Amino acid sequence: MFQGLNNFYERIFELPLLVSVFSFLVQNTLVTLCILFIFGFIVHQSITHLFIKKNRTEHQDFEADYFWQTLVLIPLINIPWMWLFYQKGILVTGDVQIFFWIMVLQFFTLVFFHDLYFYWTHRLLHTLLPRKIHGVHHKERETTIVTSHIFHAFEAFINYSFGLWFVITTGIIFGKVFLLPVLLFILYTIIWNIYGHSGNNILPDWL
Repeated sequence: MFQGLNNFYERIFELPLLVSVFSFLVQNTLVTLCILFIFGFIVHQSITHLFIKKNRTEHQDFEADYFWQTLVLIPLINIPWMWLFYQKGILVTGDVQIFFWIMVLQFFTLVFFHDLYFYWTHRLLHTLLPRKIHGVHHKERETTIVTSHIFHAFEAFINYSFGLWFVITTGIIFGKVFLLPVLLFILYTIIWNIYGHSGNNILPDWL
């Protein structure tokens, strides 16, 4: 399965840049909406106002506008540099069976350093100057699964450009970075972000 995913995205990144961006935009939108529907069903939260304008409240209009903006920005922030690094041989696919444990290590390294990155950038966004930017996210008094994608454009860039800094740093140190762990990390952040804003703990108590 993982090798198939690897091969699929190898073909995606061999396409022209604009085609790659559009392809990832469609995929990211479909995956995000599927995850939202699943979590919405589990925690009993509706996302219909994202699609149906009729009878929406002012706040639901606000949510829909920023949600779709963020969803469009994610591939625009990520895919151009991923495509460029793939073309330059820095972001590579590799055989999953041969490099499996290196890929696992890279994935958990991404998770660990993203935690640090998020903590310090989030603290920065709570300081005086960027507070109005972060205020868009905090306009949500009660967080829901939709809140996971309510960001000012500048904050969206900060949040979703972590992979860029990681690949640049790792590429300088090791010369290359595997693509599959980066893609799985993006999927992980979507799921974890939606779950974290759901306001419900559906994990077992021991976790």
